[in-house]
Amino acid sequence: MQNQTKVIMMLEDLHEKGYTIQDLADLIRSLEEIPSSEITDQQTEEQVLNEEITASLMEMGITQKLVGFEYIRDAIKMIYNDSLYIHAITTKLYVDIAEKYGKHPNNIERGIRNAIAIAFNAMDSKVKEKYFKNVLLKASGKPTNSQFLAIMTDFFKVKHNKM
Repeated sequence: MQNQTKVIMMLEDLHEKGYTIQDLADLIRSLEEIPSSEITDQQTEEQVLNEEITASLMEMGITQKLVGFEYIRDAIKMIYNDSLYIHAITTKLYVDIAEKYGKHPNNIERGIRNAIAIAFNAMDSKVKEKYFKNVLLKASGKPTNSQFLAIMTDFFKVKHNKM
């Protein structure tokens, strides 16, 4: 019952922020999580991670309509699976994502930065606390792309006992 209340509150908050019914339906579908202990194969683990990342990004206000949404989700998954990416954001991570989408790495960096900026300008303080409570952010009050990706990846690694 407590989870239903949380979902209802989250949906009401998203509706107040102007999200469409389709956005809300996408969020509901992404909230169907399987506990890590029940994951039986690699594909299921990847699906669960993908759904959890999607739900978290949407909770922050980074919707699937933003260009950077897919780039951020891919970046988090790539760093989650290979932590060396976090040390080569511009030279490897952006390049690999750009190749996947047929874009220039600068477009990937800009898309991610724009999505983070939009989210942080509208993000609820409770959501900021949930993900960024112990992080010293730069003067603008939002994390750099590298900080955001590292924090989010660590969040999911802790959640899945991968640290």
